[in-house]
Amino acid sequence: MTNLYKRYVVFALLLVVCLSLLTGLFPATAYAATLEGVEYSSPVDDLKSDANFDESLYPANEKDYSLQVVQIAESTDGELLVYVYQPSNGVKDYAATSINISTAINDSLYYKNYKLELLSKDGVFCKYRVSDFTVKEDVLRYYDISSIFRKYDKDVDAGLSETNENEISEVSFKVAKLFTAVTLNGQVSYSCIETQVIEITDKYVGYMKYSNGFDLCASSCLAYFVAFDTDLPIDNLYEADIYFVTQDYRYYHRTPNWAQLDPGEDTMTYEDAEEHELTLTYDTVVEHEGGGLFAKKYTWKRIESVDEFIENEELTDEGLADLENKSWVLRFYEADYSFVQGSNSFTEQSTKVNDVTILRLKFETDGVVYNLGVVDNKQTVAPGQLPDNENTNEWELPSFDDMDWAKLAGTIILLVIIILFIILCAPVLPYIIKLVIWLITLPFKLIGAVIKGIAKAIKKIRKKEE
Repeated sequence: MTNLYKRYVVFALLLVVCLSLLTGLFPATAYAATLEGVEYSSPVDDLKSDANFDESLYPANEKDYSLQVVQIAESTDGELLVYVYQPSNGVKDYAATSINISTAINDSLYYKNYKLELLSKDGVFCKYRVSDFTVKEDVLRYYDISSIFRKYDKDVDAGLSETNENEISEVSFKVAKLFTAVTLNGQVSYSCIETQVIEITDKYVGYMKYSNGFDLCASSCLAYFVAFDTDLPIDNLYEADIYFVTQDYRYYHRTPNWAQLDPGEDTMTYEDAEEHELTLTYDTVVEHEGGGLFAKKYTWKRIESVDEFIENEELTDEGLADLENKSWVLRFYEADYSFVQGSNSFTEQSTKVNDVTILRLKFETDGVVYNLGVVDNKQTVAPGQLPDNENTNEWELPSFDDMDWAKLAGTIILLVIIILFIILCAPVLPYIIKLVIWLITLPFKLIGAVIKGIAKAIKKIRKKEE
């Protein structure tokens, strides 16, 4: 559906709604009282306030685990309520977790992922409140809903391919409905039309690891991406809205030491999670150059085809396998990574990326530009998942043509210091090597001596007994 056609449809819809309100043909639809301290009304009672609502059209079905948005309503307290048909209620009492809503349409379409709070339940119907949402005071209000989510259940939901290490946190269900609310003479009326969405059919969330160069503390940049394919063909991808959650972490490991009776330690600590909603464009280029010596400069585009991505990166065999059946790549987030090695411990610090989902895609196919909401699950990078590129510790020797004088002087001084150190240490180098070997073998010699001592003691005791 083209944007111009959408405008005509919306204009016609508004004209019909306004005329029907004036003539009294459209009764008010679902509503609910939300006074503080009062229990929320039944979703069925609310829905029956619409004379056109037919409860028999929504039978129970223990094998249907979907969520289907039936209606929305604005409460007297300015809350947005969502009524959901859940056929498997009573067998699988799932609760919707979040929902994608845009309060603008056409070229201004912009979805946000809102959390849902369950208020009441009656048979196969549930009523939810949209968290952190306040109804606008405009006469005309839009609620374009692309999809609704619930938690992933491995027993009933389709999983990922064997090569995909990701974890699914929430599954989504298509809604594709535009609800319109109109206030006239203090009365609110609702209408609904179906809209077009695009669905993600295959998806992988991974990351590239780029070294920041030589430094006292080993550090890198983790560049996260999502590769995907859709149920509609895309010739050119111009924009993408994406939602994800990040969480900074620190992992500390100390190796057990039997001699000092040290049991060791493994500690993982997380900071508070942070939600992100970003718009990516095809003409945005990212540049990264670490602060260490011999750091290489990396560049990439926020939106790339899979073919471009493969051509520009040195991918592992596993990384190439993860890109099979994918068409586009969104490179959406960069995180710092550091690794500090001690004598018998190490500390790792970085950022974990969770719940990645695509909200909107603006693309061109056969000369027509589409701007559509997306139906997509929430996917997470698995613990211990490896980077998808080979060149994770890549350095680049300096180019004197484009190096600034400060960096050039620092490089020369470092080389001179290294050469002088080698020259000064050359006479004593054999002794240093012997000392290192002696220190390494000393514990084993001590253990051997202890074992021999124990053996001698046992022989003496046996002789006395004889």
